[in-house]
Amino acid sequence: MKVVASAGVVPLLALLCLNPSRALAEPGGAPPPQMSQNDTIESNKAVVRAFLKALEEGDIAALDRLRGAEGSTFSFNGESRRASTSAFLAERCPMCAALPDRKISIDRMVAEGNLVSVQSTWTGTYSGAFEGVDIVPPKPVTLRYGNIYRIADGRIVENWASYDRLHRAEQLGFVLNLAESAGEAAAPQVPPALEAAIDESHEALRKILNGDPSGYAALFADRTDITLGNPFGPFGKGRAEVLAALNNAAGKYTDGSVVKVDRVAVYGGGNRYVLVEIEHDRAKLGTSSDFSEFAARVTSVYEKIGARWKLVHRHADPITMARPAESVLSGGTASVQGAPNGIVGTWRLVSFEDVEDGKIVRPFGENPDGLFVYTADGHVIIQIADPANPRCYAPGKNSGRGKMDDRAPSACSPEQMRELLDNSVAYWGTYTVDMAAGVVTHKVKSDLSNGYAGTDQPRPFRLDGNRLVIGDGNTWTRVLERVVR
Repeated sequence: MKVVASAGVVPLLALLCLNPSRALAEPGGAPPPQMSQNDTIESNKAVVRAFLKALEEGDIAALDRLRGAEGSTFSFNGESRRASTSAFLAERCPMCAALPDRKISIDRMVAEGNLVSVQSTWTGTYSGAFEGVDIVPPKPVTLRYGNIYRIADGRIVENWASYDRLHRAEQLGFVLNLAESAGEAAAPQVPPALEAAIDESHEALRKILNGDPSGYAALFADRTDITLGNPFGPFGKGRAEVLAALNNAAGKYTDGSVVKVDRVAVYGGGNRYVLVEIEHDRAKLGTSSDFSEFAARVTSVYEKIGARWKLVHRHADPITMARPAESVLSGGTASVQGAPNGIVGTWRLVSFEDVEDGKIVRPFGENPDGLFVYTADGHVIIQIADPANPRCYAPGKNSGRGKMDDRAPSACSPEQMRELLDNSVAYWGTYTVDMAAGVVTHKVKSDLSNGYAGTDQPRPFRLDGNRLVIGDGNTWTRVLERVVR
């Protein structure tokens, strides 16, 4: 049997597979008649119908037949690729992998010349990932495609495809917002159920400021990959370590309240969101009986697990203001774990004790007056005085006082001046912090009387909640409390 093919005639194999009503001539008969334009259009439509059916069924053999042999060229959205069926399924039809149970129905089909335009509907259960987010559990979706196919010699050689990506994202639970102005992306809309979980986290914060970690314990997911970082220790990973870190933090606070929470940014969509906030709190820290106000910058990651939004990561640290470059170094003015803002801040002297011959000596009295100021740019100012010091002023130092009334102190006598100098400390300079060693070094520029000017004065220290303790704890100890405005 000999088959004669000419330009404009569909190959015989295509006729047999796609249009079985066109039979071969009997042996010795005339060649098949040349197809009319209408027959060619209908044949091209049949190619497309068979192609979509092969996609629906994952029929590799049919796809090979309809798209040409291995190594021939296939154009998709104007990009030329070799027609490897496996590559086609993996690279050119990602929806085939995302919808393993796909059903494809043809809504409209229009053809002219060698082009066939199709509107089709794909339905199925979407699994795998979308924009890097795993879709768990899989979700049912309906997708509407628009395709234009170019047919040559009974096979598809070009395909221009489009579908409604926004509708797909919405069906998968993503909320997409268009930018309100050119070049500026709008923040994603937070689902109401997630807003409720965020409110729950703020209530959990109030509880932990009163020594109760149960709010966060309930909000965190019960998974081995959850993480928590706070100012009181290293990161905890896994349920057990996170609960231990929560219990440790709860033990640092009493009588607390949430002053306000500022929302900085929200990122994400679908089943995962990232929230950036600044929390402003008030509580008693450690053993202090005084209230302190402090702030923390917080990053929280929420995931939707089942019907509930759960915390899978929370990181809170006290760095809410600008700091010098040296703060990243162990010798710089870095934040020290254990206090809301490390050593930076103003501290009021509570006690000043030395040990001499086995006895405690308080050279500035039972209730000394004093302030230690450590600035964020690395300066230190220290002033200490005995409240029992004489109430007088140095002779010749009254310039600028203005008119003095009857209650104003008089000029100091020489004896009073000596007492003032002996019972006062005042100096300023810069400082560094060695966090690993627990040492703050005062680099004194000028002082009142102790001869510290031009020297480095290293001081062992530790932070205990709202208290700064300076000294070796054996022969000398200075206890200070953070001043809150």
